[in-house]
Amino acid sequence: MIRILLLPLLIFGVCRGYCQMTPQDYFMKGRNEREMGHNSAALAAFRYILQKHPTSPLCPGVHYYIAGIYADEKKNVDAIKEYRMVVADTAEDAIILSQNSFFPPDLKHSSADILSSLYEQMGMYDSALYFLGLSDTVFRTQIWGCGNAADGEETFKLLRYAKIQEEGSRIKDAEQTLLTGKVFCLNSGSNDLITKLSELLKKYEDRRALKSEIDKAVKHFYFDTGTYRYSTKDTFVHCCINFLGQKVKFEYKGLNLWGKCAQPLYSDRTHLIALLKETALYVMVKEL
Repeated sequence: MIRILLLPLLIFGVCRGYCQMTPQDYFMKGRNEREMGHNSAALAAFRYILQKHPTSPLCPGVHYYIAGIYADEKKNVDAIKEYRMVVADTAEDAIILSQNSFFPPDLKHSSADILSSLYEQMGMYDSALYFLGLSDTVFRTQIWGCGNAADGEETFKLLRYAKIQEEGSRIKDAEQTLLTGKVFCLNSGSNDLITKLSELLKKYEDRRALKSEIDKAVKHFYFDTGTYRYSTKDTFVHCCINFLGQKVKFEYKGLNLWGKCAQPLYSDRTHLIALLKETALYVMVKEL
């Protein structure tokens, strides 16, 4: 008899405690369920937050996690819908979320980047490029690494642009991306950008015409005198050539004046032409 009387009280207590769970509690429940592979239970917890607490600053992150579940289940259309909810959310929410250890540091950047990959998988290349551009500009709040790490990140980004452009049959855009996305070094060897450009040129361009064009371009090089970079003791300017309709830039060290503004060595054109003919770009084209 006592057990029968206690049962309603026990049920009431459990239900009351469940109902008093905060949005953060539901979020932790959803995250834990997902980690255990219980996607249905995770979705139920996440959706409860969206339904009962639609103004919670957790909502963009909830959409992010729901999108991740759909992406894992290969439900790309549903995943895209949720990631776009994150991208469309207000900047204020994004700032709040960036301070919350539940979420990645750049929620919108990450969502736009994933959207680009999902659209690429679906063959929607214009949308893939659009969201890749958003992740790389509007939502790029931090540049990861410096020196070689930053250079590697930039190279990876350019290769990704070029890959999507080629898949979308925008070959000229892909060539432009690889030729103009970075300033090349006069004394650097071959790199991933040059390797990818070589693949494109072999597949889509007239090799004999390219060899003639690169010789003409090198012969008529010029300096971009409006661009300077200073290191501790050197001044660098852009030595440029026009190739495939693009302005290709090489970084050239000017006079060593210990940080003072210096003009490049304009007089010795023969020396500069020889340097340009040793670049990875020139060598690659001549070996096509």
